[in-house]
Amino acid sequence: AATHCSFSDYLSCKKIECADVSERGFLPFRLSEQEKCYILDVIDSNITILTKTTIQHVNVMQEVILNNVQLETVNDNAFESFNKMQRLRIEKNHLQEVKFVTPLQSLQELYLSNNKIKDVELGVLTKLQIINLNYNNLTSIEGLTCNLTALIELTATNNHINNLGSCLQHNHNLKILGLSFNMITEINSNVFVGLDNLETLFLNNNKIKTIAPNAFDSLKLLETLDLQLNLLLSVDVETFKNLGMLRTLSLENNN
Repeated sequence: AATHCSFSDYLSCKKIECADVSERGFLPFRLSEQEKCYILDVIDSNITILTKTTIQHVNVMQEVILNNVQLETVNDNAFESFNKMQRLRIEKNHLQEVKFVTPLQSLQELYLSNNKIKDVELGVLTKLQIINLNYNNLTSIEGLTCNLTALIELTATNNHINNLGSCLQHNHNLKILGLSFNMITEINSNVFVGLDNLETLFLNNNKIKTIAPNAFDSLKLLETLDLQLNLLLSVDVETFKNLGMLRTLSLENNN
């Protein structure tokens, strides 16, 4: 079937909904630079491989949605010309690897949940504020966020993560860190050093057996800490002493 698109108003933007999009990425429309912004939502398509998408006046494209379109591969430079894109959603697909080589200076939010991602490289996306990697196959976040100093929210729940690496110390602006339902076994003394603005930390439903007594000492603004459903037999009484802003601490169902 030929690709067909419809236009509608969505908040202050124009939303373009396209069905039956082919792997060639050809989209049968032209954008008007008179519009403030566009949102592209691809539906009911079987793309598999996303090569390089070319759209005239792409500088007014604010958001791209490619959810549930059977994607297996996204080429490194697929979004090379999308230099004004602020949000990118590629959820409920079959991606195993994601790599960005183009520094998309406007991209602030990236949603990659419900794929099969084992490897992800985002180092050039230095303006990212939100990353969602829930429901994938990651085993480590080592190297993931070292360059992402603007990051505010990172969620990677329901993966197989057992290595937190050393990059989190660079994410001074991080407020929300979600690592529930993974395979983390221990929290060492320096993994959260530098997270001065962290407010919410989800570590529930892991395999945590040990927590270093000073592991949370630098989390001065932490309000919520969820450690329930782990394998903790005991926790040093000093572990939470520096969490002056803590409102909610969950330790239920540890054994």
